[in-house]
Amino acid sequence: MTTTKQLPATTHWSHDVVPNDIVILNEISKNIDKHFIGAASHLIEIGHALNQARKMFPGDKEFGQWREERTSVKSARTATAYMAIARKFNTHSLVAKTSMGVLQELTSADISVVEQVENKINGGENITVARVREIKKEAKSDTPQTSADTTPTKPAPKPAPVVTQPEPDMPDGEYELIPLTEDDIRTVLAALTEYGTAGALELIKRLQET
Repeated sequence: MTTTKQLPATTHWSHDVVPNDIVILNEISKNIDKHFIGAASHLIEIGHALNQARKMFPGDKEFGQWREERTSVKSARTATAYMAIARKFNTHSLVAKTSMGVLQELTSADISVVEQVENKINGGENITVARVREIKKEAKSDTPQTSADTTPTKPAPKPAPVVTQPEPDMPDGEYELIPLTEDDIRTVLAALTEYGTAGALELIKRLQET
């Protein structure tokens, strides 16, 4: 008969956890302990279990307290690595072929880099964390970069159109320039202001006829 491990009376992480979830968390902690001692192939199982447990807590603090008290994964850094590996690789065949350090380094790599690393391992190459970093760097340098001279430039703004004022309508007829007195000039200017160009020209014509 399987007995459920009882929680310590002074535990802190259980305050905001649903009672039914506490029972599930007890089983998860046993599952983590079972997989903790083993090769890298067990890491993904631990990571999956930790990811499952994290969803039941309101925050990282409570999750961390539970993890430290109820599992063999005492280090937050180690737990984070296991969880990231599980999310990245799921059931990837590479998990059983390499070390935790290599898997952790690959969590931030593109799928093309992961495939390249696995191919090298299958070919007999001993892949280390340093070698993974080299491969990632090489892959990044092989990515085509957009040069400055190919960057599309904005077209030059079009010049503002020149607005021309329409020529005033001129009445028919020819006009001979005649000398005007100061009074005549004042009269013409007044007519220009009040009646426009046509009115001023008509006045000049009358002055010419007088």
